Amino acid sequence: MEMMRHYLVTSIGENKGAPRVWLQGSNLNHAGFNPGTRFDIKLDDARLVLTRSDQGIRVVSRKRRGESEYPVIDINSRELLEMFEGMSAVRVVMLEEEIHILPLASELRRQERVERTAARMGQGDPLEIGSLSHGGGIMCHAIHAGLYREGLDSRLVFANEIRPELLDHAREANDCWESDGEARYSG
Repeated sequence: MEMMRHYLVTSIGENKGAPRVWLQGSNLNHAGFNPGTRFDIKLDDARLVLTRSDQGIRVVSRKRRGESEYPVIDINSRELLEMFEGMSAVRVVMLEEEIHILPLASELRRQERVERTAARMGQGDPLEIGSLSHGGGIMCHAIHAGLYREGLDSRLVFANEIRPELLDHAREANDCWESDGEARYSG
């Protein structure tokens, strides 16, 4: 089993309209990716794998800062990075002579939530809303009203408030709440 040299989270940038992952610094040296080192990139399931290879088609660049020289790997390719579309960051696992670029678990969960929400909206189902520190429900009312103005139905499925009298007031005065204790904004 290979020993992990470094683990980092880096953002996905953009250059000339294409996504970009920029890696630089001594962490690359520790993984065997020194300036001038040749490597290949391949897609492997849900990851991008950079492997040192004497016959590699890519070369680790160099960046000079004063007397020091740092390795740089710049991946600026829509084709290679398309699996990370819609994500703002990736995780980078540096092994000896290999670098794995993978999606962050939090980014995958965020994408799943967006897809579920889009599916609900496409089916015409109301968006389910929860409210924390609900108070009198002013923010909740504003969210429901804004969604309603855009033609989206929403339903308050829970409200949390430390002061029960505020929940009682919201239930009576806020039109997000329905008479059965649920809430649906009706305009």
